[in-house]
Amino acid sequence: MAICGPAALTGDRLETVTNPVVLAEVLSASTRDYDCGQKFDLYRAIPTLRDCLLVDQYAVEVEHRWLDGAVWRSDRHTHPEDRVKLTGVPVTLAVEAMYEFVER
Repeated sequence: MAICGPAALTGDRLETVTNPVVLAEVLSASTRDYDCGQKFDLYRAIPTLRDCLLVDQYAVEVEHRWLDGAVWRSDRHTHPEDRVKLTGVPVTLAVEAMYEFVER
């Protein structure tokens, strides 16, 4: 998760950041459908969110979802040399760096 500025937190016992700009999920076989579907639907209701990364842990595959105006767009990156340019923060991520410590 990345935020810009101070973290806005819920007031409950298990405080939750409510103003992320970037969120990343590592997908597993048991959570993939939920993370890519219903959970993302909840994420995109967050007013500050601009980028969401869905990272497959079993293969080199990163789905970048980003807010473009009022429309969410998506792109898949399946090559280690690919780069993911975020829109919410001025950062470009190397796909190979996301998998640097993953044993294949």
